[in-house]
Amino acid sequence: AAESSFEEIRALVERRQAEVIQNIQRKSEEKHRALEDQLALIESERSLVREQCDQLNSLTDVRSISKGISYLNDKLDTIASLTEPRENAFLRYEDDPHVASEAAAVSDLPTTTSNNPQPGSAGFVDIARCLAAFGRITVSTTYPPLCTANLPEEMHVHLSAKASYQFVHFLPIILQAYDYHGEPQTIGKDPISVHFKDPNGREVSSVLVDNGDGSYEITLCPVSAGPHTLAVNILSRPIRGSPYTINVRRRQKPQWSIVDDSRNLIQPFAVAVLQSESTTHTDDSNISGVSVLLLDTGNSRLLVADAETGEIKSVLTGNDALKGQAATGMTLCPQGLWIVNWRANELMLLNLGTNEIVDRIKSPQFMEPTSVCYCPHTGRVLVADNGAGCVFACQNGEVHPIIGGGGSSVQTTANSSGSMRGTRKFERYVNDALRRVTGICVMSSGEIVLAAGSELRIYSSKGTSLGTLYAPLSSGSICLQPQPNPQPSTLTGSEIDSEGTCLPSALTQTSTPLRTVSCLAGSGSGNGGLSSAPGSTLALGSLRHSVGGSLIRPTSTMSSTNTTTSSALRGLFGGVSATQTSTDLGECLLASHTDRSRSVVIVFPEFAWRGAITETVENDDDGGDNGGSGSGGSGEELGASLMRQTRKQAYALEVEPGLRRLAGLAALPQGTPFSSSSHPCLVAVDLGGQSAHCLRFV
Repeated sequence: AAESSFEEIRALVERRQAEVIQNIQRKSEEKHRALEDQLALIESERSLVREQCDQLNSLTDVRSISKGISYLNDKLDTIASLTEPRENAFLRYEDDPHVASEAAAVSDLPTTTSNNPQPGSAGFVDIARCLAAFGRITVSTTYPPLCTANLPEEMHVHLSAKASYQFVHFLPIILQAYDYHGEPQTIGKDPISVHFKDPNGREVSSVLVDNGDGSYEITLCPVSAGPHTLAVNILSRPIRGSPYTINVRRRQKPQWSIVDDSRNLIQPFAVAVLQSESTTHTDDSNISGVSVLLLDTGNSRLLVADAETGEIKSVLTGNDALKGQAATGMTLCPQGLWIVNWRANELMLLNLGTNEIVDRIKSPQFMEPTSVCYCPHTGRVLVADNGAGCVFACQNGEVHPIIGGGGSSVQTTANSSGSMRGTRKFERYVNDALRRVTGICVMSSGEIVLAAGSELRIYSSKGTSLGTLYAPLSSGSICLQPQPNPQPSTLTGSEIDSEGTCLPSALTQTSTPLRTVSCLAGSGSGNGGLSSAPGSTLALGSLRHSVGGSLIRPTSTMSSTNTTTSSALRGLFGGVSATQTSTDLGECLLASHTDRSRSVVIVFPEFAWRGAITETVENDDDGGDNGGSGSGGSGEELGASLMRQTRKQAYALEVEPGLRRLAGLAALPQGTPFSSSSHPCLVAVDLGGQSAHCLRFV
């Protein structure tokens, strides 16, 4: 019984093998016949051309000769098109069990059950069905000269071209395959190669996604400006128009801008994005859907703009939070909008629907509060006070310092055996940075990020210093010897000036002995950076710390050739914000940065800012999820990340016309027509240009 059962299975396998081999031979013969038919057609056309040429020799009339020549030209063009092979030698065998087979599954066998399966029983039916679906021959009838691809007229550095945009709508880049008869293909799996090269001929990563319906989606993301070439081949033959030339520009144009609304903006500092369903007590008809809140400090008012068009919908003014041209920071929470007023040394909760103050936070510890953010994990309101040189946590009517001011940020790094002298210098080093905070945000895993001069300082939810980020270089990088985080027990005066945490690149995550510091390149000397607003101390000490004033500089072990480049650690960060993307970038840290040469928005992908954390984050009960990366994204987006390491590095976005001095910024919600999941947008405030702009950042 056992031998007969297995003999029946062998017969099923051999039968399926014979079917697959026969299918291969049949398809091969069909391709061979198609090739012979085309060769015969070419030979027939050649014979007609020869006959026509022979007839021309006997003609003497000029008109007849001209007519014959015209006929010959048409024939030659026809022959030239015939020389393009209609068929190809593409035959591929697949044994993927998830792919449906061309052969029908056996369904007419009896399905009687038995403890010992016999031929014709349910067990053999399952085996026969599996064998019928095993082994598939794939062929391609695609004709490359008829295939087309719609590409953008221009692209921008660091912005993927999976979609080109017109106004605020995105158009996918699609490669459509056609057969020889000009009919669109309805299945995929064509052997397609895509080569995207920069002006220097270097390969730039690209991603091709098979939609399975005869169309293919191409994702491109250039990292340099200039004319790029895109070559698309199917079956090693170029499609129509290939290779293409695509112009890549360094600066993007805003999708919309807020410049003035009957009267000019004066010292706009902060921006927030409001979704009507996310904030309670917002029953104003003008604040519905997705709105952009722009804090116009100089005019003591709050503008409410449409997130899709930038059109001003309403203006809030007259409340205590906006008085005195002193409102310098704001953050949304479920109860309303917290606004910090540095003149009043007070934090006020504004009801956006009624324009009334519903709550206040005031403390004798406040001196010059300038920036504020809300932590959704803990419910705390964090306030950066440049006068006190610390960050306060406000909750349930209590105010206490969490970073600086005797907080844990210094004490947790102290060594009991360390010298008091080193401790005092380290405290001065930390407190100095905390007196020039211009932005604050909280990541999804609980880390607190401060924009402090030329640095982005990262702290845990308990206030422990974790690491530091710098702006990326406009070109090139600086290689430094790795240095440990400064410890009060061993830190000397010279080490304070040269210490810092490097921004890791993709290479620094390996055992490479050198780490890379990335920063904005600047030139010249003098004063640059954010200036204080009328009656505001948001940027107190900016002139003292803007150009070369950072305490963190490259180490003295750098060669003399890189000494001039070390001055690139200059300029100031403005605002800072966190947003979760559905792309391979994961949770991004967004920051505005201004130096003497330009003002840009810097995007730190999750890999970059998490790589700068040099201390283990404690698992706090009041913190967020300190787990792994929260990055989402579809398979094709993840493929782009695996193919191109630059997606893991920080990059800077420039705007045309150039921005003057950026301050606050905030990301628009994804999954909307004006900020899609694959191409999210942000709103950045240009303090120097007295305007606000909507930009793409992926």
